[in-house]
Amino acid sequence: MYTSSTLIADNHIEDATSTGIDVMTDPEHNAVVGNEVRNVSQGILMAGSRSYVADNLVADAEVGLATGAGNSIYEGNVLAGNVEGIRANHILPTNEVADNDFVGNYEHATVRLGTLRVWSDDGTGNFWHGAIGSPNADAGTENSSTLERSHAPTDPVDERLHRVDGTPTLARAPATDARSALEGTVSGMRSESIVDPAPLCEPANPDLLERTDWVSPERAC
Repeated sequence: MYTSSTLIADNHIEDATSTGIDVMTDPEHNAVVGNEVRNVSQGILMAGSRSYVADNLVADAEVGLATGAGNSIYEGNVLAGNVEGIRANHILPTNEVADNDFVGNYEHATVRLGTLRVWSDDGTGNFWHGAIGSPNADAGTENSSTLERSHAPTDPVDERLHRVDGTPTLARAPATDARSALEGTVSGMRSESIVDPAPLCEPANPDLLERTDWVSPERAC
């Protein structure tokens, strides 16, 4: 609580009664890096601002990671096998969220506060287990690292792609495409939602993912 400019790194936390790492109140300039948190109620909860959360593994939690710290960077994290992979609960969409892997979570991402969040950085987004699409033609190669189809993990269809048979077919339906286009052009249609315009074809952090019970998914494109 009230602790700023602190490094929390390389800890292994398992079977904690409640939360693995909880940065509370209104701190800033904290770094939470390289930690492994398993089988807890809540994995890593962030608050405050201007912090760096990277290279962490959270598995088998009710909530893997909560992005309560605004104006912060969340990158290189693996959220696997959680009920909620990541919870966006800062009221303003000021965070940079990229190069994270979401695998085997019941819900990869949820939003509790705020409006639309766009999670990518410089044309690179995150890996979402179940995301569909073709290689990004703008990259000029069939081996592009991103999908041409954006992924919205809070969308009623996209959020089920990795766990409900038949959802990929529904996601490709013309009516679904029309609804997505409308949401993208009409102000307010995507309130309290998350969109990744450049989802990755394969996990960004395979070494971390190998330390979980989840087999690394095949390339999505």
